[in-house]
Amino acid sequence: MEKEPPEPENPLGIIVIGNIEPDMHDTAKEAVRRSLKRAGFKTIDVGKSVAPQVFVDKARENNADIIAISVNTVPAKKQSSKTR
Repeated sequence: MEKEPPEPENPLGIIVIGNIEPDMHDTAKEAVRRSLKRAGFKTIDVGKSVAPQVFVDKARENNADIIAISVNTVPAKKQSSKTR
């Protein structure tokens, strides 16, 4: 398993990332999250099978610059439009 990158000291931005419900497949999300951390972004992982409103709430709570939604199944793709 790949080692977890450290949190950046001076992040380029804040990204809320997770798998939208009902998606439980997080391998791709984890690869992207680690890459974003290595690139200098602070990432806030909300987990897998997460309701759209949780992404919005976490982004507001943390003054996030970006919301990154992992979508690996058709039912999850239909949920992504609810994240506004």
